[in-house]
Amino acid sequence: MKYLIHISILLIVTFACFTGANAQSKKQNSAAIKFARATLVSNIEKGMPKMRFDTWFLQTVGPNLKITWEVNDCGEQTGTPADKGRDFPMCVEAIADSTDLHISVALGVGTFKRGIIGKNPDMRGVSLSIKGEVNSGVQKLSDLPPALSIKVVPN
Repeated sequence: MKYLIHISILLIVTFACFTGANAQSKKQNSAAIKFARATLVSNIEKGMPKMRFDTWFLQTVGPNLKITWEVNDCGEQTGTPADKGRDFPMCVEAIADSTDLHISVALGVGTFKRGIIGKNPDMRGVSLSIKGEVNSGVQKLSDLPPALSIKVVPN
């Protein structure tokens, strides 16, 4: 009977810790996304308009693409023992997708252990694929609008 009580207590404590960590993670992700979305594009790249990033991204990709926002490690985890204990960078990625088009912009906002760092995110990467073909000419935010002005012609 004592054994069952100990197991029950252990399970309750484990569940409470997991739930608390998960809630903290959701809270951190939500704050990171809110921070990135509200950042002025002009603070990310010189010469860009003084406009919120989320507004600029929507205007750039157009209203017909579904936009999703996610928090990730900026592609830095290797899955090897070398990852153990590292404080990975935290990126917010804006992704716009359709059948023929994939656009993503990753902004570095901080680290997973320290949270959001600094006043403005830094540009970590932008990618554009049209019909599966990666447009390697897109290196920065200002490259995206002209690259998207090329018409996507259906097969």
